[in-house]
Amino acid sequence: MYIVVTHIIKKENNQYIATCPEFDVSSFGDTVEEANENLKEAILLYLEGIDELKVRDPNI
Repeated sequence: MYIVVTHIIKKENNQYIATCPEFDVSSFGDTVEEANENLKEAILLYLEGIDELKVRDPNI
């Protein structure tokens, strides 16, 4: 299964902030690549939490 989400990455001071508006999840890193990878991990953890709590719609 694939889920397509938006990654928005902005530079703030000396770090990059990555956000996913669909899940209201964010992360950061020292580079664009690091911020993007950290956001991917944060999204996966978020989705695992939803699955464990049985919050996800089983029809999706």
